[in-house]
Amino acid sequence: MIHIDVCMGCKSEGCCKLESGIELYEFIKSYILEFIDWEEVEINLTTCKCVEICNGPIIKINGQVYTNVDKNKALDIIKNIVLKKEA
Repeated sequence: MIHIDVCMGCKSEGCCKLESGIELYEFIKSYILEFIDWEEVEINLTTCKCVEICNGPIIKINGQVYTNVDKNKALDIIKNIVLKKEA
């Protein structure tokens, strides 16, 4: 199983904005629903509170933190992890 957390709810003003986290979460959710073969790989997508690494938006995938994530970077990371799981 792949567990993806999208950070929402910053603790400082220097962090990413809440809207960025919501937009990224919705984008990842749409991508997963449309393109992931659930018979091959299972993904659990959730939100998390601030991880206090202020270089966002931030996602955690199976505990690994990725910073400054935009839509393209999120897709690259997810595709790379999914391809490894299917191999």
